Amino acid sequence: RGKGPAIGWWLARLLDGPDGRPDAVVVIDADTIVAPDFLRVADAHLARGERVVQAHYAVRDPDRSWLVALRAAALYARHYQRPLGREVMGASAGLFGNGMVIATDLLATHGMSGHLVEDIELHVALVRAGERVAFAADARIEAEMPATLEAAHAQQLRWERGRLSVARRRVPELLGGRGRPRAVRLRHTEVAIDQ
Repeated sequence: RGKGPAIGWWLARLLDGPDGRPDAVVVIDADTIVAPDFLRVADAHLARGERVVQAHYAVRDPDRSWLVALRAAALYARHYQRPLGREVMGASAGLFGNGMVIATDLLATHGMSGHLVEDIELHVALVRAGERVAFAADARIEAEMPATLEAAHAQQLRWERGRLSVARRRVPELLGGRGRPRAVRLRHTEVAIDQ
């Protein structure tokens, strides 16, 4: 039924497994190339006390076509420059569905929705619970992107449809609550604007 339900199915078995729970879970898409030092870098972030980490999610083989190169430029801004700025400001970097490192206890509490954009759903839930996603610019992954207009259009429609659905349901929750401390309101507003 999709990535979110598949991860949820696996997570339920992991959490109830006989071998005990791992400290964290890494989510990597099947079409992704992972840098050789990815796990070492992710572990260093966890050792510093960060509980959710988003890796630098780049585009694999950007010279394959003009369309892939265009997507690489767009995702460089969204998946590297913006999270880097948020990291500098102490804001939550966001989750992009690939290259996510998440403490197992947070997944046990918040789960992984079956939504089309399960990463955005989880990010909103984590921010509302007071958690912050750290950005690991030095942990790089590269994923394949569609090389035809038709495939790229279908992918973008899927992402935007999911984003709009989450925005309709979650933005009012993020912007509500006048009694919250100013820092919490700012954090929630920043995440709401990103939707």
